[in-house]
Amino acid sequence: MFRTHFTLEKAQTDLGYASKYRPFSKKEELQNKKDTAEQEVENLQKKLEAQQEKTDTKTKEVEVKEAEVQQLQEEGQRMETSLQTLMGEVELKWPLVSRQKFEEEQQREEAEKKVHILEETLQKKLQERDQTELNWTIIDEELKKAKSHLDSKDTKISQLQRHVDELLADNQSLRDVKQISEDVQKELAAIRKELQERDQTELNWTIADEDLKKAKSDLDSKDRELSQLQRHSQAGHFEGSDHSRSVEPPCPPPNTQTSDSGFNIEVNQHGKYIRLINSSTEDKDLGEWELQLQVNNNHPIMHRFDKSFNLRAGGFVTMWAAGYGCNYYNTDLKWKDLKSWSSGDSLKFSLYSHTGEIQYEHCVTFAEIF
Repeated sequence: MFRTHFTLEKAQTDLGYASKYRPFSKKEELQNKKDTAEQEVENLQKKLEAQQEKTDTKTKEVEVKEAEVQQLQEEGQRMETSLQTLMGEVELKWPLVSRQKFEEEQQREEAEKKVHILEETLQKKLQERDQTELNWTIIDEELKKAKSHLDSKDTKISQLQRHVDELLADNQSLRDVKQISEDVQKELAAIRKELQERDQTELNWTIADEDLKKAKSDLDSKDRELSQLQRHSQAGHFEGSDHSRSVEPPCPPPNTQTSDSGFNIEVNQHGKYIRLINSSTEDKDLGEWELQLQVNNNHPIMHRFDKSFNLRAGGFVTMWAAGYGCNYYNTDLKWKDLKSWSSGDSLKFSLYSHTGEIQYEHCVTFAEIF
């Protein structure tokens, strides 16, 4: 009880402190204190109800015991009456029934003992009843104190509620300001999110622009290389320069060549380079594959691709002979054993997989230059 009173006083002190320094949380704190006080009141009521049930049980037990004592008293009275009657008969029949008198004397002593025992039992029951009445008195006092304490708490709760209502009325404008601030914060958050998305879009556009510039640079480089090849091809055709037109080989096509092999080979007449083209729509993994070249009946030469080499769909790789192709691109390789050949030579190309199976063959014969 004193602890609850102290808790309520501390709640009032905290409420006063909060009302002075934290105006935005007064209602919440007052509501918490009110809920705590109501919980304590409910706990006390439950405790009183439990004590009332125990008291009712004890009262019933006492009533049962009192009934038993009453029965014992009645039985004792009946026995005493019987004893007196018996004694009267004994006095009348004493000369004739001395033995019976002795037996009756014994029965009397036994009856007195029983009466003594019953008196002691009755005394204990009376003491228990007195103790029960005392407990009832204590419980009644506690109930009165609890009721008084509850009434006091109800009064204080009413005061606190009125104080909360006053604080709510005073802080209405503050809540309006808080709501406006929250709305402004939401708008700022939306603006920040929009700016972040715009920055990310600009970054993506920048990356895409750089990729486009790089692709355009690569395309321009390819266009320059193609233009040089076309100029050299035209010069060789009309002026008799280093290049000449390649024609289909007179040698019969190999039996292993298939129309869906997915490879083509472009050959420079004087052995400056050869170009392997992936004409299919799928990437080709050429890791540890071998490209073999045989000029006429000479011993063939071989180039082995790296283990991680991959030729993309529609792409090509240019393999330059030693001394040519000084400015290598990503699609250029160097074939040290590749040497020049003359007009009229027959070239046979064979492409083997890493398991040694032939994948592609091609023959080229260059016409005489006049």
